[in-house]
Parts: sequence; structure tokens; C-alpha cells
Amino acid sequence: MSYNNVDKELAGKIGKLLDRAGQTPFLAHDDIKPSADWEEEILKRLNTCTALVAVVTQNFRGSAYANQEVGFIMGRGKPVIPLRLAASELPGFVKSTQAIPTSEAKLADAIGRVVQTAEEKIKANYARPKAFTSVAELVDTRLEQRREPYWRASVSPQGGLGMIPKSNPSDKWVSDVQNRPQLLMYMESKPTSKGWTFTSKGARYAELTDQGESCYGSSIQRGERPYMEKGIQILGQSIEYAMRVIQRFNLDTAHPTPTYPQLKLGRAQGLSLETDPVDSISDEPHITDQEEVLEYGTLTLEDWNKDPTFPRANRHSILSGLRNLP
Repeated sequence: MSYNNVDKELAGKIGKLLDRAGQTPFLAHDDIKPSADWEEEILKRLNTCTALVAVVTQNFRGSAYANQEVGFIMGRGKPVIPLRLAASELPGFVKSTQAIPTSEAKLADAIGRVVQTAEEKIKANYARPKAFTSVAELVDTRLEQRREPYWRASVSPQGGLGMIPKSNPSDKWVSDVQNRPQLLMYMESKPTSKGWTFTSKGARYAELTDQGESCYGSSIQRGERPYMEKGIQILGQSIEYAMRVIQRFNLDTAHPTPTYPQLKLGRAQGLSLETDPVDSISDEPHITDQEEVLEYGTLTLEDWNKDPTFPRANRHSILSGLRNLP
């Protein structure tokens, strides 16, 4: 959050409202420890934030630091959301950005618009790379920019597959919600040069290539417990969708075709990994110091046809893998 220090009490109120909305606001006057290098910490936060909220009052123009922070963020292509109070004039570069008008009495109503605007700008600013190694890399990149923990599941056929034809019938099948698992509901699909991309209003992303490689990822919101069963559920539905795609488009040209499913818990350091309390193998939470956690294996379409409950049937070994961490 960027503001004139004169308005720090107002900024504090806005920070608390953002906190209640599930965000992690940074306010220099509250969050910088007395022993820290003040300018170094500000620069670190500017480099790592996902968006900047400018608290624009009549005092904003008088803060050289606040104006510099806005310019710094805009220069890096990150979203700037001016929260304009009363008839305050928008300074400098901020004039080119649509402001959210509000008053102290209506701050709670404005915060929802701030979060929504930030989400929309993050997605609008995303530039799809022309070259990438895998859909997992694509989804990871989008989730990493949010700087939140996340689940990501990918299913990658290891060769011997055909290609999904680029055609209207293919687009129609991919966009039809009846062909999707619950995981991909309420997501919009769009064709890309190498397949399809799925997006939603929330922090969920998915990809499908014309070779049958698929990936899904979603952020773990602050306050949400990272139950390991949630990861298994995501993996299971991702495998289910991959097998539907392989069957529908007759991609299984070599029998048996090995498929490589992978479950990732990203930005895991310091997370308390838990099993669902209703689960019979529930135990104490486990805090990991690893940056990311990966579990993976191989299966074929033949394996899936024999046992479609593969992820659930193997849940104990997956849980053990997630649990046995340093």
C-alpha cells in the first residue's frame, strides 16, 4: 500500500479491510521492524508484491516516496489501483489509471472492487510465452506471480499418442462442461496455438495441449488449510480428465501408453500440512521447510480402465510421501 504518512491511520483501516478480504497488505509504518533497513525493505516489498493500492487523498501529492513507489510499480507492469477519497486529484502517472472513488464511510464496499480490479489486471497483464517446455511450467508461472501457496496437478503422456485435431468439434468438446470433471467447472476455455487454456474469475488456471498433456492449478487462500486430501482430489480429477481426452480423441495409439501424473504443492515452506480430521489416518500437522513438494508416478489407460479410483486407492502412499518431509 502506498500513501502519505499523514494518512497512516486511514491506510491502517484499509489494510485491515484488505486483510479480512484474504489479502496480505504491506504497510510500511506497521510492518517494517525498527532494526530493518527501511529503504531496502520497501524495495524488497515493491519487487515481490502482486499489486499496489495507492491511497489517494489531498495529501498524496506531498509524498515523494508514495509517488516514486507508484512509478516503480507501473514501470514493472504490475497493477496499480488508486483508491480515491473525496475529490482528491490524481497525481502524475496515476491519472492514466482508472481510480476507485470512495469515502471513509464506504471503505468496506470499495475493498471488494479493489481486489476484483487487481485480479482482472493481473490476468490482463499476463503475456503468454511463445515458447514453453510444458503446461506445468505455464500454470506454475501464473500461480507463482501471486506469491501464494498452491496445488498443481499435471498429467503428461510419455509418447506414442496421436494429436487432437484443430477443429470446431474439438473446440466444442473441450468447452462442453459435460465432458469435464468438477475441477474444471465454471472455467472458460479458449483455443491456443498448441491446445486450450482455461481461466476463471478466481485463482485457478488449467491447460490442455493437442497431444493430451493437461495441467490444473489453484492457489491456497490465506486462512485455508492445506489438507493433503485436497491435493489427492485435484490429482484424481486431473487424471480422470486426461483419460477422458485420450479415449475421446483415440490418442492411445501405442499400447500401453505410459502417462506421468504429478502432484505439486508450491510455495510450501512453513506450511502446516494436515490430513482431514474426519480421515481415519488423521494425525498431527506437519510443517515443511521445503520450497515445494512433489509426488508422482506412472500409469496407463489400461491401468485406469482396470481401476478408475487409482488416486484414491493409492492415497495412503501419496499421503505418506507428502508426510515424510524434512
